[in-house]
Amino acid sequence: ALRLLLVTLAVTPLSRIAAWPRLLLVRRILGLSAFFYLALHVWLYVMGQGYDAAKVAHELFARAFLTVGLVATLGLTALAATSFDRAVAWLGPRWAALHRTIYGLTGLSLLHHFMLTKVDATEATVLLGLYVLLMAYRAVPPAWLRRPLLLAAVALASALATAGLEAAWYAAATGVNVRAIAMANLAFPAYVRPAWIVLLAGLAVAAIPLLTRWRTARRETASASPQPNA
Repeated sequence: ALRLLLVTLAVTPLSRIAAWPRLLLVRRILGLSAFFYLALHVWLYVMGQGYDAAKVAHELFARAFLTVGLVATLGLTALAATSFDRAVAWLGPRWAALHRTIYGLTGLSLLHHFMLTKVDATEATVLLGLYVLLMAYRAVPPAWLRRPLLLAAVALASALATAGLEAAWYAAATGVNVRAIAMANLAFPAYVRPAWIVLLAGLAVAAIPLLTRWRTARRETASASPQPNA
């Protein structure tokens, strides 16, 4: 569910970076697919509690990570329930405001995932780093998202933020020295830490405008070339 949420959040910036507006057509189905897996996750949890409503209610409010997950689930349920055309028409301008809460709800979902992590937070940190990268794209004016150097700078900043957040999490959760975790990122490529994955992903995205320009120039050259006589 978290991975699909991040893919859903990636649609808008990627459609702008790649100059491919048709990509927006898959955003709704991706969001609903994420909600499907979220609903399955909740159902499996309730089933694991023997469908005991009183026990489930007690657990949801007695355990902080479950309370965070509950808030995220209720919010994402509201988004799924209003993702249809009739709801868009009924809510009007309020619809966009409501659906912008997906950014915060995804953040809560990531926090829920982190709170479930016992020792190795690598996967959770990778997802968090990609979330930071996607949020950074939204802080950039849309007209600037076609600038490869700017996108590379965003990738680097997001990778550094990921390294810092990883170190802070381990320091808070396990007491490991912050400097030791931060320095572990310099072991690349012997060990690929989340910050490097975020950086490489961001640099790959930064190459997209260059690729699209190359393809456009190639098509223009081909169309301008004289055609042989039949």
